[in-house]
Amino acid sequence: MPQQTPQERREHPRQSVNFHIEVRIHANQAHTTVELRDISEGGMSFIVDSLDDYHEDQRLQISVPEYDETGSLQHQHLQAEIAWLQEQDLLNPQAWVGLRLLAEA
Repeated sequence: MPQQTPQERREHPRQSVNFHIEVRIHANQAHTTVELRDISEGGMSFIVDSLDDYHEDQRLQISVPEYDETGSLQHQHLQAEIAWLQEQDLLNPQAWVGLRLLAEA
């Protein structure tokens, strides 16, 4: 039986996006603003300058901007877990972090 590619194994299709989210590694730490790369129903990934502060299975708090029914900018606060890390290499000019969404904060 042929082996499935990672894209074929995805439960939820990913949509490319280009906006910023806030990431907080520790509850008492200031947030970091990062560029969101893509998003799906079950997760998302974002671009980082360095993977030094991140590791698989690490839990993060993230804030995603959204507009409410009146057009006011709000932030949806979510809990996420790092599912994978992608090092910077010839095919990936920037490192990125893949998240599995857990729940709203």
